[in-house]
Amino acid sequence: ALAHQLGVSEAAVSQHLRQLREAGLVKGQKRGYWTHYMVERNRLKDLAEVLKELMSLPSSSEGLCTRNPKPKIDSRREGARMCECKCQQPEKLKGRPEECSPEQITQCHGDTEHPCEDDR
Repeated sequence: ALAHQLGVSEAAVSQHLRQLREAGLVKGQKRGYWTHYMVERNRLKDLAEVLKELMSLPSSSEGLCTRNPKPKIDSRREGARMCECKCQQPEKLKGRPEECSPEQITQCHGDTEHPCEDDR
């Protein structure tokens, strides 16, 4: 039904719902043959707070990163283990945190220790 309303394949809807479920934004409840999905309202509120905080940061042509030691959104995906900085220009990030040069870390975080490597 959702696939038809959106004009996409059932496989596409299934993939997107799986990603939303893995991110903790929806939860599924099996009812017979069908799975009914519900929005995780508290998670969306947390996400809205994070987005509001990002919107309040000054924009800059050089980019701006601030440390985020305890992110409110906990994704189980591999990308969640990457840097939690709030980069305004993510295209300038090169590779994984452990591949950053000291110069890149200093430019992004203000010192030579990468905050993303603390929990390894």
